[in-house]
Amino acid sequence: VGAAAGGHYTTLHVTGLVLLSYVGGIVAGGLAAAFAYVVMQRLDDPTAINIALLVTPFVAYLAAELIDASGVLAVVVAGLVVAYLSGRISNAASRRQTESAWPLGAYLLNGALFVLIGLEAQSVAHDLAAGEVVRLLGLVVAVWVALIVIRFVFPQLAVLVIRALDRRPSQRARRMSYRARVVGAFAGFRGAVSLALALSVPATLHDGSPFPARGDIVLVTAGVILLTLLLQGPLLPAVVRWANLPADDTAEQELRLAEQEITTSAISALPDLAAEHGVSDEVLDRLTADYQEHLALVQARQRQRPEQLRAQAEPKLGEFEALLDGNQTQPRSGAGAPTLQEDEYAPLARNEEYTRLRVAMLDRKREVLLRLRRNGTIDDAVARRIQTRLDIEELRLTGVESYE
Repeated sequence: VGAAAGGHYTTLHVTGLVLLSYVGGIVAGGLAAAFAYVVMQRLDDPTAINIALLVTPFVAYLAAELIDASGVLAVVVAGLVVAYLSGRISNAASRRQTESAWPLGAYLLNGALFVLIGLEAQSVAHDLAAGEVVRLLGLVVAVWVALIVIRFVFPQLAVLVIRALDRRPSQRARRMSYRARVVGAFAGFRGAVSLALALSVPATLHDGSPFPARGDIVLVTAGVILLTLLLQGPLLPAVVRWANLPADDTAEQELRLAEQEITTSAISALPDLAAEHGVSDEVLDRLTADYQEHLALVQARQRQRPEQLRAQAEPKLGEFEALLDGNQTQPRSGAGAPTLQEDEYAPLARNEEYTRLRVAMLDRKREVLLRLRRNGTIDDAVARRIQTRLDIEELRLTGVESYE
């Protein structure tokens, strides 16, 4: 872009600019995420936390632009870091609020990008001659094919590099088949990031003249995106059927493994947490029995075949039968028997102890979940599923706040 704007660059200068763009973007995004981490750890209000999350990418972009680095890369890095630390910088209420509103917001933002690229492409296409249209259509097809080929070749090159550095026999078990690479090549779609990069090209040079070939960049980007959505997308199911890949139940296995690990850790932590929060033995025994029953259920599901697992509805983590039952506490006879007033308030006391202990258990479960996620035992998608269940359980116990 700088060269097209009339600048004069040497090879060393260009190398420095590329490094500044990438390294500076990564650093700016990381610093913005670190700043957001410090700020959001001091916030409790769900709306304030989500506003800080919304402002973070703008801060990352502006910080990168101030040092002439890549603002788009800074936003991506900040988003990745914030997503990785989301369990520490947000609470259950803020996450549920985000999960309810963000899908609509992301859909509207993606739609706005497509509207912008459509307006840009339409204004450029009106000024094109017939020969230019044919040339650009050929360029669109060539770029689209090149992207598919690159996505097919790059994993193989990466595997060759890894094998050159790591000669362990276990690396052979991780190789991708030819058909799997074809599916991976066809699964790469262009979208919001490509649109943002195309629209970030300036419209004019420093002297006010039009930026050279900006219209071609916009049209080719729009054309490649349309090809991926209208042609490559419908072809993908047929490619998957042709590949005949074995069913991947890794996510289900990781989910069951995480449930077992979390439940086991919860059972071992129950006595200490009960003593710390002043919970009676009655509530502790009932909750321990419930967790042990749930652990037995998880272990039984792990022994089932994957087809049976998929055929059954997933139980909600932590959905155990209620502790409170008016018939469970029998009045004691003799001089030490509680009065009628004590019997009336006993369920309230047990309920308060029950809620206090369950909330403390949720914090311990999140610690185990974070450890499993960090050491690579479970995938991020599986971690989010379990995190959502824990958040719902916490809101069920503590009450759902209304947002105005």
